[in-house]
Amino acid sequence: MVATLALNISIARVLGDSAYGQYMSVWALVMILNVVAHMGIETIVVRESARNLGRAPELVANAVTVRLVLSLLAYAGAVIVALLMREGHAFVIYVAIAGLSLFVSWHSLVATYFEATLRIGTRTLLMTGCIIVTLGLTAVVLLLKMGLEAVLWAAVLANAATLVVTYLAVWRHFRPTLGCNLTTMKSLLSESWPLAGLIFLTMLGARIDLFMLLKMKAAAAAGYYGASLRIAESLVLIPQAFMLSVFPLMSFYYSREPDRFESIYRRSLKYMSAILLPVSLFLSFYSGPILRLSYGEDFMAGAAALALLAWVMFFSFAGSVNFSAVVVENRQKTFLWLSVYLVFVTIVLNWLLIPRYSLTGAAVAAALRQIVLYATMLLVPSMRKYAIATVTASLRPILAVSCAAACLYGLKPPLGVLLALPVYVFVLWLVRGIHKEDRDLLLKVIRGA
Repeated sequence: MVATLALNISIARVLGDSAYGQYMSVWALVMILNVVAHMGIETIVVRESARNLGRAPELVANAVTVRLVLSLLAYAGAVIVALLMREGHAFVIYVAIAGLSLFVSWHSLVATYFEATLRIGTRTLLMTGCIIVTLGLTAVVLLLKMGLEAVLWAAVLANAATLVVTYLAVWRHFRPTLGCNLTTMKSLLSESWPLAGLIFLTMLGARIDLFMLLKMKAAAAAGYYGASLRIAESLVLIPQAFMLSVFPLMSFYYSREPDRFESIYRRSLKYMSAILLPVSLFLSFYSGPILRLSYGEDFMAGAAALALLAWVMFFSFAGSVNFSAVVVENRQKTFLWLSVYLVFVTIVLNWLLIPRYSLTGAAVAAALRQIVLYATMLLVPSMRKYAIATVTASLRPILAVSCAAACLYGLKPPLGVLLALPVYVFVLWLVRGIHKEDRDLLLKVIRGA
């Protein structure tokens, strides 16, 4: 994720704010439609393979067939939406190029074998290889100043190269082919469509602000907001690496040892809170200098948005633990209506706030969306346990991070900066935010990662 952030910073500096705004909007559209292409099937394959590894070859083969068919539908949908947006001929061309990645980005589906068998190191190595290839191709394009179109082509080619390498890596374990078992494909689709709907609506709610900024303000405003969003989302490295190891464990223990599953779920929330909250505080406090140092003076307009988004991302990533638990428990349908409601709330909030407050208004809307989400979960009996677990896990880290914030805001630098982290760790230990028995699970996850 750090390399991806560096790549985005380089693209923004070379292309400028308006072109970068188009770049972010193009990929936001493609990634939302990508949900249609993968339908959440990858998560189902990991879950079922972790429970019965012998089914992995059959599941992957049939999932690949479904993925290719759905990619065609998603590609057509992306181009149609781009035409309806009326952002010009160039924007449609950009979407058409970036959309080609839908047909070659299913390397992660083939690599689910490594995730299901807890060979996270191999999976991480493949992901790192993809990033290196992307960085190399994009660096050449940027050095030659070939423009946005060439940058998009570089990403497509990098995904194609990663697919080939992943296929070869899996070959020694089993030979991925195109499956045609209608029963298996029907089972995968029936299991995954609620998950796909949930992911689609979540992605739409998280990215609709970019499209509304593009339409209601300008490409430059979308560029400034996109830069802040990219930095805030750099936090995803932590939950992504953690959940790669934890999700197969949760799937394995859910039916065998329910108490162990519950313990892993609650501890995951606690660790996520303890690690991400101080990082959110740092990003929020230094939002201006971070934007100036990374993207340049031109992107300083997004400083206030980044200060807010740093906290929004904490609640979003803590929600990734709840999302994993929901999938393991196969309760995706329960949360579908909530996602529809949240998309509606997000659109209304952005419609009210963006015209007056521009990208800062979009960040405020994102923060209010998280408040509405957890308030609603507390009110609904079937969702209440997830909200209570999240709040309970966050209480001690919030107390500790509040003391660290008092150091940052109450003491002059560099004293406040030097004391903030030690104060956070000490207060967290004092309120027993981390226990000795947590060590075993953490070590197991670290070894897996």
